[in-house]
Amino acid sequence: MNFLDEFIRSESFGISLDAFLGAFFAFLFVRIATLLDRLFARKAKHRDALVSLERLGNEYLNIIARNEFIIDDYIDIAERNLKNQQGFIYFNELHELHIEKDIIKGLGNRELLNDYFSFLASVESMNGSVAATNRFYRDIKNAYISKQIDQETYFKNIERFIEGVKELKAYLRNLEEGNKYLIAKARILLNDERTFYNRLLGRILKKKLTEEQRNRVHDELQQLNSEIETTRKESREETEKILEEIEAERQK
Repeated sequence: MNFLDEFIRSESFGISLDAFLGAFFAFLFVRIATLLDRLFARKAKHRDALVSLERLGNEYLNIIARNEFIIDDYIDIAERNLKNQQGFIYFNELHELHIEKDIIKGLGNRELLNDYFSFLASVESMNGSVAATNRFYRDIKNAYISKQIDQETYFKNIERFIEGVKELKAYLRNLEEGNKYLIAKARILLNDERTFYNRLLGRILKKKLTEEQRNRVHDELQQLNSEIETTRKESREETEKILEEIEAERQK
């Protein structure tokens, strides 16, 4: 029996092997735990980004609705005064949509991330149009107030302005549809994140929506549109009630 055979049979070898295996599995478990921690942290970051995206989308819905209201209100006032040849000044301005690029850092679904990138480009373009629209009316309004232009010139610019805001409203509608599409996708992904099955088995972050998730986008959009319509109806009723109360006070 040579030295190697004797060592393998010895108690020292058993102790050494146990120590080696213990150290090896400890190292392996640490590496696995570190990997899982990173995966869970990435999933948590993705989930937080989805929550932020849905919240931002809802804020956009409110801002877009407010801008559409301002446009409709302006057109109504402007056309009535143009018809009666009465001078008027409008003080409300359109609102830009704030951009949150930090959401990009958290989104782990590449498909949704690409959609958001594309949507941000549309938002930035819309903000440029809103700023230009506000600036145009502000300039002609100030010129009219300071009597740098007469009423006829002011009215001609107002007619141009009305056509411009009508086009802008159409772009707002397109932006709203894109926004709702993003909200619907974010809702679906968030809902699946909350289910036990996906929490248990969906630890690896998916880069694209599944076919089943894409099929649910249409239903989610319908649900979202229903919620938006209900909210707007309640808002209109509340506004009409306030206006009626104001009118009643005036007539006293």
